[in-house]
Amino acid sequence: MKKFYILSAYLIDSCNSKSLFIAQPYVYHKLEIGGYLNGIDSVEICHYTRETKEDLILDSQYVDKKYELYLPLLAERFNNIHQKQFPKEFWQKYMSLGFVRYLTAFYETYKILETSFECQKFDYKALHPDDYLLPFDFEENRQLFLNSDFGQEQIFSIYLAEKHPGKTERFRASFNTSTTVNKSQNRLISLFDKLKRLKWRHLYKLAQFIVSMLRFKQDKSEVVMGVLGSFFSDRNYAKLQNSSRNKIRNLQIPVIPKSSHRINEEARTFISSGEQWFDDFDRFFFSSMSTCLPRICIEEFSYIERSYEEFLDQFPQMKYIVSEAWLSDSYINIFLAYAQNRGIKHIYNEHNCIFHPFVGDYVKHVSQLCDIYATLGWNEPGYPNTIPTASLYEYVEKGHFKKKYKILYIGVPFIVKMQHYSSAWGASGENVPRNIQFLKEFFTNLGPETLGEISYRPYPLQNIKHILIYEKEIILRHLFSGFKEITDTRESSKHQMKKAKLVIIDYISTSYLECLIMNIPFILFWDKNSYYLKEEHADFFTPLVDAGICHTNAIDAAQFVLQIKDDPAAWWFSPAVQEGRKMFMERNIGNPKIMVDFLMSFVKNKKTNNY
Repeated sequence: MKKFYILSAYLIDSCNSKSLFIAQPYVYHKLEIGGYLNGIDSVEICHYTRETKEDLILDSQYVDKKYELYLPLLAERFNNIHQKQFPKEFWQKYMSLGFVRYLTAFYETYKILETSFECQKFDYKALHPDDYLLPFDFEENRQLFLNSDFGQEQIFSIYLAEKHPGKTERFRASFNTSTTVNKSQNRLISLFDKLKRLKWRHLYKLAQFIVSMLRFKQDKSEVVMGVLGSFFSDRNYAKLQNSSRNKIRNLQIPVIPKSSHRINEEARTFISSGEQWFDDFDRFFFSSMSTCLPRICIEEFSYIERSYEEFLDQFPQMKYIVSEAWLSDSYINIFLAYAQNRGIKHIYNEHNCIFHPFVGDYVKHVSQLCDIYATLGWNEPGYPNTIPTASLYEYVEKGHFKKKYKILYIGVPFIVKMQHYSSAWGASGENVPRNIQFLKEFFTNLGPETLGEISYRPYPLQNIKHILIYEKEIILRHLFSGFKEITDTRESSKHQMKKAKLVIIDYISTSYLECLIMNIPFILFWDKNSYYLKEEHADFFTPLVDAGICHTNAIDAAQFVLQIKDDPAAWWFSPAVQEGRKMFMERNIGNPKIMVDFLMSFVKNKKTNNY
C-alpha cells in the first residue's frame, strides 16, 4: 500500500490514509499536537534538507546566483509589458527583498520535493488551479508561500503541473480568500486603534501633529530629505525637523487600495514563459509567476505609478529619502524605485538588529538596494556604501521602575521557514531542534527552585499570528510549567526589562541591544551551531563572552545563573563586565548625535559629506 505524501498540514482532515509520508518535520509537530496521528498505522518523516553551516552557505549561494540571473530577464519583460525603458536597477528596487523571499520560498520547497517526492511511490493530491491564491503584494506573497500550509500546497501543485503534467488528482479547496492580508484596511484599523487609545495628556501632542501636517502641506517644495518608515523617537525626529528648518520631514505616501482589475492573462503568460537556457528549477519558478507574482508587478502597475509620480512632483527639491521599513514594505520599495529614477538617493538607517557577522548574503542584498547604508555603528570595509552612524530609535526607557521580576526570561518563537538564507535566523528551520535541546539542558540544570523564580515573557502573539511556528510553549511545557508566571505582553518588553533584576534572552535580535544600551543585567544565549558566524567575524561576541554576558553552552549558562541570581547587579556593574559591554558597544553601537549630524550634513548649504 502506498503512503500518502503530506507536504503540509492543510490536507490532513481530508486524508483517509493510515500510512503517511511527512515531507517536513514541522508538519509532524502540528499533527502530533493536534491529535491527528491517533489511528495512523505508519508514519515516515523526512529529515531537514540542511544540517550544517556548509549546507546553508550552498543554499544561499544558489539563490543569489538565480537572483542575479533572473533580474535582467525580468527587467526586460516588465519593460515590454508596461512599455517602459527602466534600467534593471529600477526593477530590482521595485521588487526589492520581496522578490528574494519569493525566490527563497520556492527554492526551499522545491528542494524538499526534489529530495523526497516520487510520483509512482506515493498517493497525493494537488489543488485545482482555480483555487490558487494570487498575492496582491510581496507581503502577501511572503505570508502565503513562507508562512501558510495552503501556500505549501499551492507550490506543490505548481511543481506537479510542471514536472508531472496530467498525472495528478486535483481537489477543490475549502477556505476563505479574504484571509489574505489587506494592508490598506489594516493600516486604517491600526490608526483607529491608536486614536482610541489616546489619553488626555496626549491631546497636546495630537494638536502639534495636526499643526505640523498643515504646515507640511504648505512647504513641501522646501523638503530636501524625506523620512519614510523610519522608527525615530519623537525627540530625535523633532530635532531633525527643527534644526533643518523643515527641510527634513516625514513622508506619508499614498495608500494603494485593493482593486478588482482583471487578471492580465496575456502579460502573465509572457512573464512566466521559458527560455532555452532554463534548467528544471528555472522552468518551475518562472511557471509560478503566472499565478504567484504579486499584482503590484502587473495589474496594479499603472495606478501605482500614477499615484507615486504625482506625489513626487510635489517635492521638487527632495534629494534624499531616509527609510528603514522598506525591508518589508512593497509600497515603500516601489516609491523608492520611482524616487531613484529621479536621482533621489535612498539612505537606509539600519533596523535595530545586527546581521553582517552572520553567514549568508542578507546584508549584501540590503546594501545593493540602497545608496547609503547608515549602520548602527559598526564598520565593514566589505560593503563600500556602509558608514558607521547610530540608531535614532528610542532604546532607553526613562523614569524609575520598581523591580518586579527576579528573573525575566524573554523568548523567541521557533519559526518554521527561514525568511532568508542567513544564520541570523538561528531560531528557524533546521535550527529548531538544536534550540530545543539547548533550552532543555538549560532549564533542567537550573532546578525547580530557580524555575519558580522565572517570569516568562513569550513573543507577543499579534506579531506572529501570521507566521508558521513550532509551538515552543507546548514542546517545553513540562519545564515551562515550573515558571512563576507569564507576563503581560501588552506591556512593552523594555518596561519589563527595566523592572527585572536579571534578564535572560534566548535569541539574537533587538532585545540584547536594548539591554546593553539601557545597562540592564542580562545574559544572552548564542548557540554556535545555529547562529553561525563568518570567519572574519569569529570574534564578534568575544567581549560579551569574556564578560559572562553571552553563553554558548547551556549547562554552563545554567550554572552561571545560579551563581549570580541573588545579586546580579554586583556582577553586572563589576569593572570587567562593564568593560566588555563598553568594548562591544564601541565596536557596534554609535551615539545618536552622530546620526543626527550625519543627516543634517545633507541639508546644510555647504556640502559636508561625500555622498
